[in-house]
Amino acid sequence: MTETVGPPGDVPGTVLREGTMFRRLLVAIDGSGGASTTVSFATAIARQSNARVHVLFVNEFITANRGVLMYTDEEATRLVVSAVEQLRHEGIEANGTVRRAHYRHVARSIASSAADASADAIVIGSRRRRRFGRLLRNRQHGRIISLTALPILTAPAPLAIPAHGRLDADEVRTVRVRNPHHLKS
Repeated sequence: MTETVGPPGDVPGTVLREGTMFRRLLVAIDGSGGASTTVSFATAIARQSNARVHVLFVNEFITANRGVLMYTDEEATRLVVSAVEQLRHEGIEANGTVRRAHYRHVARSIASSAADASADAIVIGSRRRRRFGRLLRNRQHGRIISLTALPILTAPAPLAIPAHGRLDADEVRTVRVRNPHHLKS
């Protein structure tokens, strides 16, 4: 099942700036808190390129091909509508789609949606998770790469900010040490 939000298709008379790299972006979001960061990242790219954005949410079946979905249709649609509204609020032309897929076919859904939207690039999010979550996301990223020739832009993962809204010096050092590659110069 595919559900579309917003006006489909090209807008006649759209003028691209000289040196524009991307005209159309596909932004694949998930239900995580990082989706907002992914949309913000895509907003910056779209603004710089004067690109249109198609937001995609792939609602995964938890079990088997026709098992239980991770999100209800209403929840999935709400995620896409929220992302589209965020983009439109920033002056970016945007629409969106919800698709359903078995977890093994999420990458295929993203790649085929990018082709359907005539996207010039795919924007996906990243997470600062450890262990299995990171491995599964890296596999999805690799699967998308193997299924499309389009560039894949990975939005930076959001930092975990404490409830009081600021990091103290010890927390900043902890964030830096977690990724030792940044310490090598």
